[in-house]
Amino acid sequence: GTTDVLGDFTVNGSPVSGGGGGLVLIDSGTFSASSGVNVDSVFSGTYDDYLVLVHATASADAELKFRLRLSGTDATSAYTSVRAYAYGTTPGVQTDNAGTDEWQINNLGNTAVKGVTRLDLMSPAIAAATAAVGQSVGYFSSTSTIITTLGATHATATAYDGFSLIPSAGDITGRWAVYGYPK
Repeated sequence: GTTDVLGDFTVNGSPVSGGGGGLVLIDSGTFSASSGVNVDSVFSGTYDDYLVLVHATASADAELKFRLRLSGTDATSAYTSVRAYAYGTTPGVQTDNAGTDEWQINNLGNTAVKGVTRLDLMSPAIAAATAAVGQSVGYFSSTSTIITTLGATHATATAYDGFSLIPSAGDITGRWAVYGYPK
């Protein structure tokens, strides 16, 4: 089922008219000491655009990568991205730093500091190119906080139903949530 977290109002569990228009929680979950996380059946024709939230730590310094999925299989090509970032006193820009087989959505360090990622996906469940805008805060090389803004596209015209989270090293622990934006 779905839960409307911002639009429909309730009082003592009963709906109150006048709501609507807010984000709708599609699904959420947790993962522990995982070498990768597969999330299936969260994108559909019900919504065009989605918000994906990820809160995670890693067992080693790692880049957190993201792939779209269909029927349990990752799409492994046609990704492009540009990341603007800053850590310590170092700013920078990277183009396709994770190659074209996935997007890098965050850096996770081997610390207790949790990385937080917000990824807005436009049209992942429509047979058209998918675009994404992301923001994250993480930990870079166990030395400092890193903030990132991401602009990304996936050029394959396929209707996807899920995604994968893949650390470049070690295991990840945390939680995820997917919300639908009303049409």
